[in-house]
Amino acid sequence: TLQTKYNLIGNYYPGVNLAFENLTRQQFGHQGWILKHTIAYNYVDSPNENQKKTMKAFINAFANVYPCRICRSHLIPMIRQHPPDLDSRASLIKWVCDRHNEVSLRLGKRTMPF
Repeated sequence: TLQTKYNLIGNYYPGVNLAFENLTRQQFGHQGWILKHTIAYNYVDSPNENQKKTMKAFINAFANVYPCRICRSHLIPMIRQHPPDLDSRASLIKWVCDRHNEVSLRLGKRTMPF
């Protein structure tokens, strides 16, 4: 069953419950931002067209499958309004930081300098 498979996966991550319903939006959001920042910081300095296309597809796919429906409803329009700058690592890092700050401001949280 699906639950059995889920339990088997969970054995590889002791103490971590992978189901979204067991996390608060804040916990999931924090983990999501860590992932986004990590990917941006590891993006290539001078991407070729294929790398740009792949990153754009990833960002759009990530937004469309994000487990929190409320976050997803904000993320998708945000990406449409502010498409990612994929010309360099620095530009993608800035884009992620700008989007993170945009969300932080909306939630009344502190922003981070870039």
